[in-house]
Amino acid sequence: MEWINTSLRYGRTTKTTDLNKSQEYQGNRSDSNNYNLYTPFRLILQGDQDFDDIDEISLKMRENLDRLEASALFEAVVSNETTNTNVDQTARFIPLSHDTGLDLYFMFDGSSSVGEDNFKKTKRFAKELVKEIGVSDRPNSLRVGALVFNSETEIGFHTVAFDSTADVLDAIDSMQYRGGGTNIAKAFEILSNVMIPQTAMLNREKSFKTVFLITDGEATEGGDAQADAREVERQGVTIHCIGISENATRRSLSALASEPLHEHLFFLKDYSTLERLIKVVTNQTIDYSECGISPRRVLIKDSVEDTPAKLGDWPWQIYIEIENKICGGTLIEESWILTAAHCLFGNVTFEAFAGIVNRFDGSRKKLQVNQTILHPDYDNVTKSHDIALIQLRKPVKLSFLIRKACLPDPAKENRLLTVGAAVVTGWGHNGVVQNEQKVPKIPQRYLQELTLQLRRRDECETSLDGNKEEEWFDETMTCAGYLGRQVGPCSGDSGGPLLKNAKRGDSRRWTVIGVTSWGIGCALQNELDFFANVPHFVPWINEKINPEAARLRRNTD
Repeated sequence: MEWINTSLRYGRTTKTTDLNKSQEYQGNRSDSNNYNLYTPFRLILQGDQDFDDIDEISLKMRENLDRLEASALFEAVVSNETTNTNVDQTARFIPLSHDTGLDLYFMFDGSSSVGEDNFKKTKRFAKELVKEIGVSDRPNSLRVGALVFNSETEIGFHTVAFDSTADVLDAIDSMQYRGGGTNIAKAFEILSNVMIPQTAMLNREKSFKTVFLITDGEATEGGDAQADAREVERQGVTIHCIGISENATRRSLSALASEPLHEHLFFLKDYSTLERLIKVVTNQTIDYSECGISPRRVLIKDSVEDTPAKLGDWPWQIYIEIENKICGGTLIEESWILTAAHCLFGNVTFEAFAGIVNRFDGSRKKLQVNQTILHPDYDNVTKSHDIALIQLRKPVKLSFLIRKACLPDPAKENRLLTVGAAVVTGWGHNGVVQNEQKVPKIPQRYLQELTLQLRRRDECETSLDGNKEEEWFDETMTCAGYLGRQVGPCSGDSGGPLLKNAKRGDSRRWTVIGVTSWGIGCALQNELDFFANVPHFVPWINEKINPEAARLRRNTD
C-alpha cells in the first residue's frame, strides 16, 4: 500500500478618455472579427416566454451576488491587495461591509420600446443595488460603471470615475433616455473594447467583474450579439441578463448570459416586477443551514481529469494541517467535521480551516477544536473503520463559503455506493506514483475536484486480487475509479469527501458517501481507490454528534 494520507492521484492530461464625460459611439458593428468560439448547446427548460417567479429568482439573485462578493474578496486576498480580512459575507444577499475589488457594470436598454418611464424604473433598480452594496474610495472596494444603448451606445461613466455611492447615484440619474433601435452587439463591443480596458489601465485588472444587461426585447440592429458577449466573458466578466416583458425571449437572452443559466438569466413580466424584485432581495437574508447545496453540478459524462475548484463550489471542504502532512475533512454539522481516522491516529497536533480553495489564503478561517473521536475499531494496518470526527469548540458561522454536506440514508447504501459517479476533492499530490515508490508528494495550492465512477463490491474485491491488500477490503469500505485511466487520489487527500449528488426528498443534494482512505500507488490505470463507507457509519456518527437523539431513535425502533 502506497499512501496513508491520500491525494487526488491525478495523472494529468495537459488544455484613453475623459472618465467623467459621456461618450457616444456610432456606426455599424464590424463583421471582421473572426472569433474561434466554442458555443455550448444551451438547453431551454422553460417556455420561451414563461416568466420567472419573483420569490424564486430573488433567492437565486441573493445567492449569486453573495458569490460575487465572496469571489471578489478571494481575488483581493490572493493578490495581497486587501486590508480587510474581517468581512461579513454570510447572511445578506449583498454584504454591507467589504473590501473586495468588484467592478459592476450596468447595460441599460434605452430603445423606443422601453419608454421613458420604464427606463427610469431600470435606473431605480440599479440605484437600489448600488445603495445596498456601497461604493467607497478604498482601492479594492466596489466600483460601478454604466452605459445606455439603443441604435448607438453611450458610456454614462466608467468604473474608475467615482469613488462614492452618492456620486454614482447622481451619475445614474443623469443618464438620458433617447429612444431608437436596439443594438445589443454594439453595447457588448463597447464594454469589451473600451470600458473593461479602461478599468485595467488604472490597476483594477485583477478585480472581479460582473455585468447586468437589462432589456425588454431582442436586438433590432447590429446582428447576433453572442460572439460579443463571449468576448466579454473571455475578459473575466460574468454576464447577468434580465429580460423584461413578453417582447424579450428566453432563447435569445440565454445565448448571452453566463452559464449556468439558472443563476444568470432572469425573465420578468414587466418593469413593475423589476421594482418589486429589488425590494425583495435587499431586505431578506439567506438560510445557509440546509445541507448539500452548492452551485456545482457534476454529471457522469463530465471530464475525469482533475480540475481546480471554484470558490464556494465545495463549501463543506475542510483543510487540515497535521504536523508534516495534510488531510481533508467534511463539515457535516456546524460543530462537527468528518475525516479519516488514520489522519488523526497517534495523538497528532493539527489545525483545521474552512471556507477556502487556496490553502495559503490569508483570510482562511481557523477552527477551534474541542475533541477528536476515532472509531474504536479502527485498524491502522488494514484501514478498516477508517473514520473519525472532530468536534469544534463552537459552531462555525455558515455562509456561501461554509456550508454542510448531507449525510446519507443508510437504507440506500447499495445504490448510493454502486450506481453512477461521484466527486472526490482535495489538495493532495498530483501525478502518477508507482506502488511503494519513494518520491516527493507535493500538495496542490488550490483545491482540486475529480469525477470517479462508483464500483460494485465485487469489482472492488477483484481489483485487489494478487495484492497483499486483497484481504483488507471489508464492509466498512467502498471503492471508485476508472480502470485504464491515470486518475485518482494520492498523498494529501485523505479524510476528504467522496460526494454524490443524490436525491433527497424532491431535490438533489451533495451527500458525503465516502471518506478518502487508501489506495495502491497513485493514479495507476489498473487500480481503484478505497474510501470509508459512510452509509455504514451513519448510526455511529449520529450516536456521537447527537447522543440524546440517537437514544430516542433506539427507544422508538
